[in-house]
Amino acid sequence: MHKKHIFLSVFSKTTIFACVFCTLSAWADTTTCDINYTPVTGNSWQNGTPTPTSPVDVISVGDKTVNLWNATNGLNEQTLGGVTYHTNPDGSITISGTATAYGLYLLAPFYITDDIKNKTIVISGLNDGISVSSNVQYGDARIYFKDGTYSGLSLSNLNPTVINLADYPNANYLYVGLKRSGNIATSGTVKPYIIEGSTAPTSYVPYGYEIPVAGTSANGSRTTTSVYLDEPLRKVGDYADVLDYKNGTITRNVGVKVLDGTESWGQSITANHYGDYFYTSIDAKVSTFINTHFASTTAGYAYTHPNENYKMWIENPAPSTYLKVNHFESETAQNFKAYLAQQYANGTPVTVYYPLRTPVVEQIENWSCIPPITEIKIATTKMVDDEFKAAEAKLATTVQTIESVVSRTISQTEQIQILQDTKQTRPDESCPANMKCLLVQDEDGTPHWYPIIEP
Repeated sequence: MHKKHIFLSVFSKTTIFACVFCTLSAWADTTTCDINYTPVTGNSWQNGTPTPTSPVDVISVGDKTVNLWNATNGLNEQTLGGVTYHTNPDGSITISGTATAYGLYLLAPFYITDDIKNKTIVISGLNDGISVSSNVQYGDARIYFKDGTYSGLSLSNLNPTVINLADYPNANYLYVGLKRSGNIATSGTVKPYIIEGSTAPTSYVPYGYEIPVAGTSANGSRTTTSVYLDEPLRKVGDYADVLDYKNGTITRNVGVKVLDGTESWGQSITANHYGDYFYTSIDAKVSTFINTHFASTTAGYAYTHPNENYKMWIENPAPSTYLKVNHFESETAQNFKAYLAQQYANGTPVTVYYPLRTPVVEQIENWSCIPPITEIKIATTKMVDDEFKAAEAKLATTVQTIESVVSRTISQTEQIQILQDTKQTRPDESCPANMKCLLVQDEDGTPHWYPIIEP
């Protein structure tokens, strides 16, 4: 499942917004629930015909931002040495507190992939409200190599630092944290980023692919929203990814298989070599697919001349599905795997896009929206009505109790009046042990005990 990073910027003069958190790494400004957001359906295409030595990228819905670093480390919040670090889903870090001891908040590692390993990058941390020189800095920065060793890096606080990755051959990933020491109160936000090149940007954008989402409110006003996802929205044949922001879901119908030569490849050889092919497993629903390096066929089998270019197809006798590539007569599986490994190392891996056998639905965690005023009014009215009914029932019970007490009191008073009228009093005497009496005193304090007959 792909992780989601959603940062919504909503522009409207007629709508009130509220901030809600949406995911492991998701952030949003939401509007009222009555806004009708149009679902965004994926699409994919190629500008050209690929060959084994001249690959053609597959383009899909979503513009990749310049920020290469998904710095979110999976921890929503952590307190170290008296300072609290709150990871926001847009990749920024909100920091607050007064340091009581040294603390290092680790950010997610930045993996140095083959397509960037010899390039120049800039690492920096745009910030709001923080004195970077005295309060918060990048700390313990290192580049780890694939053999497990590392080399330390000197970073200039949160200021832009240019790193030439060509100086670090066999580098695996960049490791860095945010450190805070000294008893100075800190409150603000750091926005970590890494970009390719040597010029630092002046504004922050989240990591991911930007996807515009359009919506219309009940009063007809238009709303434009930018959503940032880790992966673009794709389509293969009749199967497409769908972003349904109104209901807070992303449905992935397209799978991605990146080949690097480590896969298990079998080989089938025919007598005349007109049907030789390599094969590996793939969990595709149908035989329709797109790939970056080979001519595609959906005929189910590619009978080709042994000296023709490779062709790729998916054979789909469910439940076993195979990705197959025909080959030259003298080709071996080891040679083909070496070719895949070289393409991967060149930063142009052989990549296959195919319909998933089972769609993956990603719920934007904690996604919510503010109900329209009419819905709030109805909910409030119902709440008040329910409370009123409960109070009314309680009052009725209380009234019944009072009426019973009053009735009994009247009855007893009448009895006392009868006793007084018939002179059945016991002045200056205590109430008999086997009776209940009412004590009445005259103005001069003379007591009178009146037996009470229970109804």
